[in-house]
Amino acid sequence: MAPAPERTCIGCRRKRGQAELVRLTNQAGCVVPARPGAPGRSAYLCPAQTCLEAADKRRAFARAFRGPVVLDPAVRRAVARHTSDERR
Repeated sequence: MAPAPERTCIGCRRKRGQAELVRLTNQAGCVVPARPGAPGRSAYLCPAQTCLEAADKRRAFARAFRGPVVLDPAVRRAVARHTSDERR
């Protein structure tokens, strides 16, 4: 059996399983949570507020998407939703 794919969080730079991270994409200069199976460039973020803040502070979103971007409020909601799911 093949090992599960790993991705790196752009906030804390730790490697985790792809299923444990929130996948983000760039749509017309706005960073949004990716739909399942969506094609194109993406970045991954741990579902933790600290990672979101670290990525924003380090300008990791602009670097990952190779240009200026704005963080959509849906990203913060997706991180909060994943965090609350983990607590259950």
